[in-house]
Amino acid sequence: MLVIIIGNVANGGKTPDSTDTAGTATQQPAAATPAPAPAQQPAPAAKKTIVYEVGGAGTANSITYTTDGMTSTQQEGNVKLPWSKTIELPAGEALQMVSIFAQAGEGTPEITAKITVDGKIVKDGKSSGLYAVVNVNENIGSLGK
Repeated sequence: MLVIIIGNVANGGKTPDSTDTAGTATQQPAAATPAPAPAQQPAPAAKKTIVYEVGGAGTANSITYTTDGMTSTQQEGNVKLPWSKTIELPAGEALQMVSIFAQAGEGTPEITAKITVDGKIVKDGKSSGLYAVVNVNENIGSLGK
């Protein structure tokens, strides 16, 4: 133990392997550790933009449309026409249904419905008469291609 202390005192408290070119003891910098690689962010999921449209003069007693590409629906009543609603659904689903059902109100002789996906019409329809009903639906998933 005494030898180590004397050796360190003789070297000015420095270890013998840390000398500079002039032969004096120097402190070596600690090796730099590489910075961690930035975490990979997952790519945003691709989406389809769906636009439901109902047209006609007057009102629709009710409009019902799918909101999740399967069975969840939303309904609106006593709607002034024309009407539209935009939703987004994930792309790449095997089975994905879009559907709109509308009933004309009193004084609306004709009612139309249209579904567009990413700007392209995928289904449309119309109906005439007192309290006419129009229903359009389509599978926009990969099975429907």
